[in-house]
Amino acid sequence: MNGTGIKMKTDGRYGLVGPDAPVKNADEDRYGLTAVAKGLAQAIQAMDDEGSAVIGIEGVWGSGKTSLINLLLQELEKTKPEKTHVLHISPWLNGDGISPVASLLMPVALILDREQTRTLSEREQKFKSTKKTLNETKDRVLRYVRSTARLAQPLADMASIIPLLGGADKITEALTKLGSDSEKSAADLRSEIESSLEELQLTFIIVLDDLDRLEPAQAVEILRMVRSVADFPRFRYVMCYDRDVLAKAIEHGLGVTDGRLYLQKIVQLSFSLPRPEAFDLHREFLAGALELYKKIQGRDLDTEAFAVLNKAVDAYGNEFSTPREVRLALNALQFRYPAMRDYVYFPDLCFLQLIRVVNPGLHDWIEHYLTERSIVESGDGAINSADQNAMTDDLATKLALFKYSSGRNAWTLGKWVPGVQGGGDKNISVFSEIDENKRDELTTLRRLGSAGYWRYYFSFSAPQNVLSESAIQEILSMAGNDEEKLAQRLLGEIHSKGVSSQTWFEHIITRLTPRVIAEAKPKQLFGLLNFFFQQGDVVEAKFEARDPFYRPQESGTRALALQLTKQLLIEDRTPLCTFLEVKIKKGEALRWIAQFGQSLLTPLQPKSMEPHDVPSFSASELNTLRRLLAERMDNDDVKNQLLNIPHLLSYLYAWRDIASLDVVKAWVANVSKTDADFLQLLLAIRNTLITGDREAYRILEIEKIAVFFDEEADPAQRLEKLAEANIPSLSGPLAEVNEAIRLAAPFGGPF
Repeated sequence: MNGTGIKMKTDGRYGLVGPDAPVKNADEDRYGLTAVAKGLAQAIQAMDDEGSAVIGIEGVWGSGKTSLINLLLQELEKTKPEKTHVLHISPWLNGDGISPVASLLMPVALILDREQTRTLSEREQKFKSTKKTLNETKDRVLRYVRSTARLAQPLADMASIIPLLGGADKITEALTKLGSDSEKSAADLRSEIESSLEELQLTFIIVLDDLDRLEPAQAVEILRMVRSVADFPRFRYVMCYDRDVLAKAIEHGLGVTDGRLYLQKIVQLSFSLPRPEAFDLHREFLAGALELYKKIQGRDLDTEAFAVLNKAVDAYGNEFSTPREVRLALNALQFRYPAMRDYVYFPDLCFLQLIRVVNPGLHDWIEHYLTERSIVESGDGAINSADQNAMTDDLATKLALFKYSSGRNAWTLGKWVPGVQGGGDKNISVFSEIDENKRDELTTLRRLGSAGYWRYYFSFSAPQNVLSESAIQEILSMAGNDEEKLAQRLLGEIHSKGVSSQTWFEHIITRLTPRVIAEAKPKQLFGLLNFFFQQGDVVEAKFEARDPFYRPQESGTRALALQLTKQLLIEDRTPLCTFLEVKIKKGEALRWIAQFGQSLLTPLQPKSMEPHDVPSFSASELNTLRRLLAERMDNDDVKNQLLNIPHLLSYLYAWRDIASLDVVKAWVANVSKTDADFLQLLLAIRNTLITGDREAYRILEIEKIAVFFDEEADPAQRLEKLAEANIPSLSGPLAEVNEAIRLAAPFGGPF
């Protein structure tokens, strides 16, 4: 197990949740748009000055059009010739009462006034300033605005849209002086304006952003302006839009059948925004997620967790199609993770938020499925075959929406959603059984598929609704001051239902998170740990009596005990080692102690357990604990009780890992000397298998238990001989053993 944290180069852009902000400068560009902007700027400035030109930058919503516009504007400002003016207009921000013709040509009028004023003598400039008069070209432009703009308010009020350009006060006054008796036609004014532009040698680059956000009538008005009203020579229009959205607006606003064809008449040159490569998008999501984790946890994500996160990004990250989708997923993580960090496994939360963006229907299906599965798992209900088939068909439909084969594979989804299997849409199955080791791993790591933690991924505030902080503090106080009262409280909560199907005991266990444990006093932690060493078997027995389908460790006590041990190892190492030595020798919960010792002494099981969840004892300390536990398990009084304990097979595996296989084989040989004892042993080591429809079977995989028998005492051969002997007194237990072997055949797989 490698505990090395994973580091990726990041720039701090993911630390704050916020709106879908576009790139504002080249330093923020992570998709190569700066180079695109430079190329576009060069191409625009190299165009012939004769006539006008309309350039369309096309891209779907969220593809980075506004980011490209921001970078393009900066590049144009840096490289533009002396008499080139760049205007940036966002028509959708102007409101319904301002004509796009006015919002464009009034700033143009100011620029023309300023440029033409420079050609006047000093005396003429002073006279013009004193009289607050408009020069001839500016007068023409403003008259042209009034004659062509479709205004929803008096033209004089339009001066309010240009205060930042200067001269608003003079325009307001001059507009009121424009007479109506001497007005020329719009065509005449247009011709005179064109002559002035040629005379002054001015070039205008007008950037129109977000045309696809406009109402159909507004979009049509913009296109009317570009096509006819403001189609002046030396004008370069750069229009930014989603082609399909704008085409629909044209069809609705003008009543034409094909908005795309109409758009082609206006836009002479179109440029499709290059779609970021899938690798770039999923790299950005991964980098942002890692940066968020470090910010919240104060450390890098460990190697094993990174591997799980990387698998999710590899499988589904290619489904991102725009930078906006990446930002939405990261925003969702930033919003949820700080409050949920003690109740979720970070890579699984990343997986779920990724799915929520790229395939919302699948996200909803996962929540529905885990809800149904929790009811089945808890025994509160069952799912019939018709509903199960409907969920399977629905899943196939959702998976088919993915563009890439990795996402369409149900086996891939099954890595995060337990019980989902199958490759193609015709081979998908749901509610499949998972083995005990996998179930234990899900609970230990608080993964999405764990029975006790899955709902936190969706309910967000569940921990606060489940158990108050004062209740936790009360339990910790009991642990530090009155262990008998603590035992009464915790054992009494096993039969009481909390929220949903869980008991209050299980809610208490889940609320004792690493952060709560880190803030507790060592005396309180010792009190909690002592409860498990003394009452762990009672806890398991109560759960088994409450629910015939209960599996060992579903209560989460072993995972919590590991967290307590880890914290005490940091704060009180020597007292902890002494405590463990005493409890291993004298603790009453023998079966629980054996299972806990197996987790403690064989930290690579399960393989994906995070290293910070396993206490880091020294080799010498572990050897001492192993020796003491092996001696306890080899005690004759203990061995004489084994045939009567539940889940004997899991105990034998723990004994093997703690002591040795030879020690277990010696005990097996001793208790199976007679045929009757042999059959009794086989019945005792049967395992319980629970299927998706909540049917429980006592099964015996004879090939797998053979490891505990000497070669000359092969259990399968011995059963064959007993069958041939046909001993009436053994017929009953022999039939039970054979039935358990038969039931195991269809299932296979590990226990």
